[in-house]
Amino acid sequence: MSLPLASSQPPGRSRGSEEQIEVRRYLEALRRGRWTIAGIVAVLTLATALVSTSLPKRYDATATIVKQVDTDPLNTGNVDALTRELATIDQLLETDEILSAAARKVPGESAATLKDKVHSDVDPVANLIFVNASARDPRSAAAIANAVAQTFVSAQAGVERRQYEAARAGLQEELSRVQNQAGSAQQVEALQQRLSQLSVSLASAGTDLSVAEKATPPDSPASPKPLRNSVLALFVGLLVGVLVVLARDQLVPRVASARELSRLLDIPVLATVPLARRRSRRGARRALSGVEHETYQSLGASIRFAVPPEEDHPRVILLTSTLHAEGKSTVTAELGRALAQAGHRTLIVSADLRWPTLHGIMDVPLAPGLADVVTAAAEGSDGDDLGRRLSDAIVPVHDQSRRGTLHVLPSGNRPSDPARLLSGPGAERTLDALFWLDYAYILIDSAPLLGIADTQAIARRVRSMLFVARLDRLSVDALIDARELLDRYDVEPIGLVAIGARGEASPYYLSPPRPTPVEDA
Repeated sequence: MSLPLASSQPPGRSRGSEEQIEVRRYLEALRRGRWTIAGIVAVLTLATALVSTSLPKRYDATATIVKQVDTDPLNTGNVDALTRELATIDQLLETDEILSAAARKVPGESAATLKDKVHSDVDPVANLIFVNASARDPRSAAAIANAVAQTFVSAQAGVERRQYEAARAGLQEELSRVQNQAGSAQQVEALQQRLSQLSVSLASAGTDLSVAEKATPPDSPASPKPLRNSVLALFVGLLVGVLVVLARDQLVPRVASARELSRLLDIPVLATVPLARRRSRRGARRALSGVEHETYQSLGASIRFAVPPEEDHPRVILLTSTLHAEGKSTVTAELGRALAQAGHRTLIVSADLRWPTLHGIMDVPLAPGLADVVTAAAEGSDGDDLGRRLSDAIVPVHDQSRRGTLHVLPSGNRPSDPARLLSGPGAERTLDALFWLDYAYILIDSAPLLGIADTQAIARRVRSMLFVARLDRLSVDALIDARELLDRYDVEPIGLVAIGARGEASPYYLSPPRPTPVEDA
């Protein structure tokens, strides 16, 4: 009876690892989209600041009305009745009658204009009514608030006074009627007492409602507030930018690591090259250049191990990428330097006829070059003339630190139809002539795979390929398309170089410094 194999890691480890990978993917997506986030934040903040500063200023002023109540502790009046009364006052404050009367005290205002400028709030706990007014001028805002508050208090006092006067007139009539009746002395006394109470109430009519605090012109506008709005817009823009970047990463997922890149392409990783930070500190830049230098040295060693040089013919390696600007031209140049430093006679061929950058990296002239030689071969140039043209176009690279020989064949003058030129008989004759030259390695820097057919024409003539991929540029769909194209070629992928991987700045790389900045191509 056989025992089940034990798992190499705890059951909970895989779930934690997956969560860690997802977090790393999100962080990597945010790092790639940092400029998108910064752009959204900048645009939203700037737009908010401009709109805020262009809007007209609005000033708010508040007048306070107090409702006096009986403070007798033995009085247990209904609190709900007082709350309803305050709510009624709140509603009456904004009636057309009050606003019309208040508008007559403020020049240039009417009931219609005040309706949009005045609103009231009630504080039932403190028995306060707040009359709030808004205007483009601070003095106008205070004048409107005071006019409405005073008008309402006076109107309420007048209403209360008229009610008491009407009640007093009714009691006077009742008193005149019962005075001449026999046996009405007790009733007359009650009416006279009631009249006396009404006289006291009439004298104090309107005192329970008064303006507790007049509105004063505000020192600063209530709106707009450019600084506050800009700060809020900054945080909103940051949130929107993060959501946009994460949503884009979900819709178009990007490759997060060299391991995932290798898995999708089914090609082993030979080297991971970190991107040089142009504005980093001097010591950090020096360390990063050392990391790149050692990375290319290791890449050269891996190439020599995977494709060892032969005596009878050179080893031809095609370097390509999925898309434009992934760094393949820089990898070609640095790999050529590493192979030459190892003592191997090396030729670098710039076969990217659409967007050549290798001549700039190697500091050689653009023309004459490959396109000119292929054009001459297509026009019927004989073998001797073809060899002479190749000899004239190949440029030596002088470097005192190199033991071997390094030559460059630049791209030449750009042809009108590069794909047709590279797929014609002139390209076959030129490549055949190149492959018989006295070199240990020939590195061909070709165009990207997707979208154009230039690389397909060259891939039919070579057996080895080195794939270059930049992590922050590639989506999963693009890599799948590249993998399908690679499956159609009769070429063996040696491995891939991942550009943009994070590297450790070890002190071993600090001396001697060798700056090798990555330039995209």
